[in-house]
Amino acid sequence: MADNIKLPATYNEDAMTLLVQGPDTVYVYWDLSEHHWAIISRHGRAMLKLYRFGGPDADTAQMSLSQEVAPPPFGSNWYFYKVQPDEGYFCEIGYLQEDGEFLPVLRSNYVHTPALPVTEFTPARKHNSKTRPNVFQVEFSTKKAVINKKSFELPLQDVLLKMPFYKGISV
Repeated sequence: MADNIKLPATYNEDAMTLLVQGPDTVYVYWDLSEHHWAIISRHGRAMLKLYRFGGPDADTAQMSLSQEVAPPPFGSNWYFYKVQPDEGYFCEIGYLQEDGEFLPVLRSNYVHTPALPVTEFTPARKHNSKTRPNVFQVEFSTKKAVINKKSFELPLQDVLLKMPFYKGISV
């Protein structure tokens, strides 16, 4: 019985959702009612505009156009690549009037892209008697490698603080 059920191509409702895919990519999908598709069709082509905003409050923040694109006719989703990490975004779908003015029909939710993780890189140095080797610097002799088991034991707090995706978790 469940094999015969098919999802409709559209729900004929006005909905637009913006999702974060990563620090530099956002994805938007939408469903427009027949009424709004008729308005857009009457005035030309649909246009998607992605806006970047800054500040603590999205409604009063400074916004600027980040990207704009004319999606395929009656399209329902789009990926925006090369957006800025650690920024706020929202998207609008609408149409351009003959004078070039953009009139939005629907606006998405607001999202914030994550910041790029900060990684620390220290070039390997030669071990001398005055410096202690870190976990990954192993002193080799002609006989065999010497690895100190104690050097692998780190307190949980030190581990969490060094992992960017755990920052903010109180330990």
